[in-house]
Amino acid sequence: MKERYVPIRPGIEEHLVRSAIGLLEFGSYALIHIQADYRTGIWRGSAPRILATAPRGASLRQIQRVLEHLEELGYLKSFRVHGARGNTPYLIDKFTVRSGALKGYRVNAAKSESWQRPFYELVAEPVAEDDAVLVAEGDALSRSKKEEGRSKKENQAAKTAPPADPRFQPFFDFAYEAFRKKHNQPPTWGGKDKNNLKQFLREQPGVLLPNWQLRFTNYINSTEEFTKKQGCGLAYFATRFDTFKDGPILEKILTGGSNGKRNYDAKRSDENLRAGSRLRGDSAGLAPRGIAALPPRLT
Repeated sequence: MKERYVPIRPGIEEHLVRSAIGLLEFGSYALIHIQADYRTGIWRGSAPRILATAPRGASLRQIQRVLEHLEELGYLKSFRVHGARGNTPYLIDKFTVRSGALKGYRVNAAKSESWQRPFYELVAEPVAEDDAVLVAEGDALSRSKKEEGRSKKENQAAKTAPPADPRFQPFFDFAYEAFRKKHNQPPTWGGKDKNNLKQFLREQPGVLLPNWQLRFTNYINSTEEFTKKQGCGLAYFATRFDTFKDGPILEKILTGGSNGKRNYDAKRSDENLRAGSRLRGDSAGLAPRGIAALPPRLT
């Protein structure tokens, strides 16, 4: 089984040196990383959970103060409801997502307004798993050899293909899953769909996952006939991204022509005129119902 490594933000060392936090707080912080969801950077926990995991050397009140202090430093952000008991969701600031659709992103707790919709930002230089292994081993000679070998592999790969955009997989996975839920079957997307997505990512480096999710949802919920004929294809969407920025494209429902309301009003006016003509007995020479037509008056 492949081991998973949890990177901890290196800036915490500065807080240790300045005595802003102690070993108890650092140990709790590391334990929180181990218990967090690697796919989201969310930890569901509490002081009792930490104490139950590592009961030696600390009291419940001490752990509670640790969590409060880590929140004050901005390392954690909780959304605990006042008076609630038990485990609660915490966002771990700058947690690098290690697996799943959001791999290659990290949590920005300060910009997150709820734990259900955390704010993620693209990591400029993703931390490779090999780096975590090297730090854990602490072997300078081994590190030098591995880095040299990795550099050669990277150089060889760079000659044959450009580096993969870390956004590709989460973008593709979201579109794939949205299609499957809507149609109750997976899409049969081919090379054109993937190539159009790759081209889109190369041309639009600033588009992040939340914006992609919003517009793709608008796309598959569109009812306009031409858009529906695209079959929720990824290739079409990747070339029409801005088309769906304001919401789904809905089919126009007309009641009587190019301008349904105007035609409806005109039709209603014609009916009123005919009815008035019948009551006045003019134009068509008609008399009101139930009254015989009078002969012309003699002069």
